[in-house]
Amino acid sequence: MKIHQTISIGMLLSALLLTPGCGGAESGAQTPLIDLPNAQDIVEVDLGRFDLTISQESTNSSILLELHAFALVLRYKEPEVRQALEENQNQFRHEVILKIRALDRPTLNDPGLTLLRETIKQSIKDLDPEMKVSGVGFYQFRFMEE
Repeated sequence: MKIHQTISIGMLLSALLLTPGCGGAESGAQTPLIDLPNAQDIVEVDLGRFDLTISQESTNSSILLELHAFALVLRYKEPEVRQALEENQNQFRHEVILKIRALDRPTLNDPGLTLLRETIKQSIKDLDPEMKVSGVGFYQFRFMEE
């Protein structure tokens, strides 16, 4: 003797929807894919503050330079860049300061700060040539000549 059970489609769907962890809006706190950060997004990595005095022998003056810089990197590279900067913080700061002090007054007066940005970017690449930095920006920049 065989016993046949008939399950309607409606009963099956109801059972699936009421089973914990299976579908439905209240199935848990999962983030929709559209709300997840994109690994290709550009993010800022803080490079720190730099306060420098640069002597200008030709004009017998000094330039006071205060800046707070950041690097623009791809989101998926951010941990790698942060780690390299933390591990080599003293060397990085030293390189940046030496390279900035080598810049002349017209370069530091450039409204776009193009060469200054490239100088800092090159200091990052000097730590690790594989490090991809798409740009350098400034949270703060102050230039005074005395």
